[in-house]
Amino acid sequence: MDQHQRGPTDDTDDASGFGLCSFAEFEYRPKTNSYEARYDEQTVPPSIAVIGAMSLLLDEAPEDLVSLGESVDLEALDALLSSGASRVGNEASVSFRYYERDISVDTEGTITVGEPVAEEADIGANGRVSSTTL
Repeated sequence: MDQHQRGPTDDTDDASGFGLCSFAEFEYRPKTNSYEARYDEQTVPPSIAVIGAMSLLLDEAPEDLVSLGESVDLEALDALLSSGASRVGNEASVSFRYYERDISVDTEGTITVGEPVAEEADIGANGRVSSTTL
């Protein structure tokens, strides 16, 4: 499967993040070089939706993933983006890095997952690159 086709296949109307939650959409966005997933923010906590999205994207069971709690405070993520917070007219989003990818989650039930971020080159005082990881 092509790296930009991970996630649900074209013949699937609804994608399931390994049983954690269902996504109304899970698509690659070439203009932003990212994946976008839409989940039901009324019934699914944002932390569970992120784990489900990453499970689909990486094709790994949720229990095999590195704990999301190592990248973001799960209670704070859920509290900030809960459906109750969006009802008071406040729109919010939380961004963090997980699996070397920039992730953004908002109160509208959208998760955006960027492609893996290459480490920046270590440039010495002489201006030479001493090491890179791409």
